[in-house]
Amino acid sequence: KVSGNLTFTGTMLYGDYNKIYVNVFANGAATAQNGAVALSSYSDPTTRENFIAQGNLMWDVATGFLEHKILFGLEYGNQQSANRRVNGTLSSSTFNLATRVFPTVNFNVLNRNTVSDVEFFSAYVQDQISLGSHFDVVAGLRYDSFDIGGVDLFPAIDRPFARKDDKISPRIGLIFKPQENVSFYSSYSQSFLPRSGDQFLALTPSQENLAPEKFTNYEIGAKWNIRSNLNLTLALFQLDRSNATTPDPLNTLVSINVGKTRTQGVELSLAGQITPEWQVHGGYSYQDAVLAGNDTVRLGQVPKHQASIWNRYNFTDAFGAGVGIIHQSSQYAAIRASAATTQLPSFTRVDAAIYYEVSDAVQLQFNVENLFDTSYFADAHNNNNISTGAPINGRFTVRAKF
Repeated sequence: KVSGNLTFTGTMLYGDYNKIYVNVFANGAATAQNGAVALSSYSDPTTRENFIAQGNLMWDVATGFLEHKILFGLEYGNQQSANRRVNGTLSSSTFNLATRVFPTVNFNVLNRNTVSDVEFFSAYVQDQISLGSHFDVVAGLRYDSFDIGGVDLFPAIDRPFARKDDKISPRIGLIFKPQENVSFYSSYSQSFLPRSGDQFLALTPSQENLAPEKFTNYEIGAKWNIRSNLNLTLALFQLDRSNATTPDPLNTLVSINVGKTRTQGVELSLAGQITPEWQVHGGYSYQDAVLAGNDTVRLGQVPKHQASIWNRYNFTDAFGAGVGIIHQSSQYAAIRASAATTQLPSFTRVDAAIYYEVSDAVQLQFNVENLFDTSYFADAHNNNNISTGAPINGRFTVRAKF
């Protein structure tokens, strides 16, 4: 705390990561129910070094009958990455659904090799103005500078790439509080996403000349504090996206520009204490995502219905247990360009957990994901490269405070 009405907070992160993932996937549809499926494969190793620093200054001040809560903030980050993609050579180019004999694979064909350096800087200011006891106005501006440079080392002739974007993003909102525990709000905001490949790794020659993707969000909602420790929220939103890209339904390595898209939806959530021993966090969302101006073309990776609920019950001061359910409706694997677009089926998954507090300084936790070992497909890269959900798995965590 700098002074009575001035507060400063800051965070700093340094991370050094070495990640690799491999994938053998269907590269086409099966010729018949028990026929052959074409296969493809790749390995994707990445090394990355991150540095991120952020500082916020909060100032509470009054001007006449107006009360202000003013936020000033700065953020700086640098990310240096090296990424390669190595395609695999399979002992068989197909997988037979009848015999289910899996081929062997060697990853030995270089397909991508890039190094990149990303530097970003942000400055933002926001003022929450109280107009008496019932109305608040929130207004803010954010400046972002995003600078990426690097070298594509494959093929043999090194190709340098670079792009810099500077954008100002506005935000404005109105909050109405008819009584202490009920509020209604409306908001408008803009943001952008630079052209910089997956995980800010690269720029293709065509991407270097494209403007960033722009997001414009409209939202209205309400919040009801049923009790001090239990609240219910409702939000209706519309997200308009321009300069939008989506994975090519037939090729996971290629993105296609689809222009403008629109996502409309509603979210409902409940969080807090039902009883002193029973804690709950649940929500439901509905989303309708289409190509703007053509609502018959649906976007991929957007399930219309999603719902989840997590319950934790403390049997004693030291021992508790939790159980949760996640449901997701069917979704298209990619933008629905034709009736042949792959559709991922809906699924319901159950998770559980056990908590034990050894002391004030040590807590133990055991989580089980997918308790009943449900087979499901979580998401997809395109019509053929489908990601399976994880089978039953457990994670044991120890938390200690010193």
